[in-house]
Amino acid sequence: MAPCVEIFRAAASDLYLSEGIESIQPVLDILNKTEGHIASYTGTEVQDPNYWWAIIVWETVEHHHALINNTKVYPAFCDSLNKAVANLDFTMLHAVLTPNDPYPALEAPLTELTMWKLHEGTDRTKFTDILAPLMTKGIEELPVQTGGWGATIEEPNTFAIILGWENMEVFKGTGVANPWIGEGIVELKTLAELNVRHAVFQKHAK
Repeated sequence: MAPCVEIFRAAASDLYLSEGIESIQPVLDILNKTEGHIASYTGTEVQDPNYWWAIIVWETVEHHHALINNTKVYPAFCDSLNKAVANLDFTMLHAVLTPNDPYPALEAPLTELTMWKLHEGTDRTKFTDILAPLMTKGIEELPVQTGGWGATIEEPNTFAIILGWENMEVFKGTGVANPWIGEGIVELKTLAELNVRHAVFQKHAK
């Protein structure tokens, strides 16, 4: 069974901006002791360095829920995490990616983090009938590290894509060199809102 990825994006507090990942070391320490936690990755957003990302890999989403329900541990977890988040401005979603585990994409020099949110009234099947073959072709033919894609658990009409790239130039150049990518995106944009971000991730050993 493929693991579940927690996709966390947060506005960086002054503490995080000054100390970086060291500001949430207690969070990482708790995760490393939590059953079902596989790996943690953090990185600063390329498009807006005032935001940072964390990708937490779980065996299942239920393992994350168990942490939330742990009244002995979770308050300390939140206390530490909140110090690194400005104005409690964050989003957190979970997804199981198809067709691969997330590790190649997260450990690539640059990681793409894309979200598609369906417009009100959009048929999910119509959207996935376009996205699925587009992703399959991209993973097979383009210079990407997979990764994959999937609907998020909390918001079934939001789809996450995580892919790895050598650098931003390769990411941009690949789109220019393969017009079918742009054509597919134009078609998808009639059905959903697109948000593309990138980060350079660091893996935190257990």
